[in-house]
Amino acid sequence: FFSQIAFWRLCAHLTLPMSGISRGISKLLEGPAVKTAQAIMDNAAQPHMRVPWQPNTHKLYRNLPTTLRTWPDHILTRRHCVVLVKTELWKYRPVKHLAVGYPDAGGRNNSGRITVRCRGGGHKVKTITVNFRYSFPEIPKKLLAWEYGRRRSAWLSLVYYANGFFAYHPMIEGLERGTLVHANPDASGGVPRPGEWWQLGDVPAGSMICNVEMRPNGGGQIARAAGTSCTVLNNKPETREKG
Repeated sequence: FFSQIAFWRLCAHLTLPMSGISRGISKLLEGPAVKTAQAIMDNAAQPHMRVPWQPNTHKLYRNLPTTLRTWPDHILTRRHCVVLVKTELWKYRPVKHLAVGYPDAGGRNNSGRITVRCRGGGHKVKTITVNFRYSFPEIPKKLLAWEYGRRRSAWLSLVYYANGFFAYHPMIEGLERGTLVHANPDASGGVPRPGEWWQLGDVPAGSMICNVEMRPNGGGQIARAAGTSCTVLNNKPETREKG
């Protein structure tokens, strides 16, 4: 009760003529603060425009390929950071019959004893089966997409063979999506092209190759990681006869 009386007395001291209140409200609505707030709201309603990406101009990062991204010098926390650009990768699930479950040992050795502590559980993951043998080298194939391979540094390329067979191969630099690749040396005019599967004795000297076999039909075992390659220095006659 006493608080209500005090509130009424305060209101009685603060009462102003209606004309003064209306003039004060009109000035407030026409003031610069309201106009600034309205401009902010109008800008917020417009679509957000991102600042265009600018690469690092340092001499160490000028000649990097387009698959690597850098940040300008004025961003202190990322001026020397280099990351991969993954915008071209396939963002959906891989081919179902080529993705198999990856077993987790849970920190156990071959006898079942815990050798590494605090290992266990976790989310179920799948790994992609990569064909390093090129099962049908004589059949033309078409590159469909690029995908990320778990536990691998190199990206994977999903190819479709003319006989209806899907396979994953290590990604080769210079191949674009939708490219039709022939493995026949006669079809390419005797000049190796990216993605073709040749016998080592037929490759001209000076060519850069990758995914090299140690023995015939044994699957690629050399130069399979990202950014690795081999150079053919010379082809001896006896090596060419053996293939």
